[in-house]
Formats: sequence, C-alpha cells, structure tokens
Amino acid sequence: MRKLNPITAMYLKILELISFLLIELGGKIDDRMHPKNLTSEQTQKLISSRRRIRKIMRSWGDWY
Repeated sequence: MRKLNPITAMYLKILELISFLLIELGGKIDDRMHPKNLTSEQTQKLISSRRRIRKIMRSWGDWY
C-alpha cells in the first residue's frame, strides 16, 4: 500500500477528530435531552426547558 500524501493524511486525521467529538458530544446531549428513570418533578422541569428551547429555535427560524 502506498504512503498517503501528507495533506490527505492530515485531512483524514482532522475528520477522525471531528467524528470523535461529534460522537462524544452527541452522547452527552442525548443523555441530557432524553434522560431515563426521572421523577415526575424532573420530568416537568425537562418539559419546560424543552419548551423554552423550542421557542428560541423558532425565533431563529428553525422549526421542530
């Protein structure tokens, strides 16, 4: 197998780093947005925070 061009090798390393960060951050965000085994009080807090986030996102023009 041939040795990669240094620019290509650096590009692949950057992509690998970005994918690693996305996986790690995505897992933390997912646990925060969709936690399991919550009490009813924690569920109500989560629902109210989601409503605030939706209002902000809608004001920015993103719809979900």
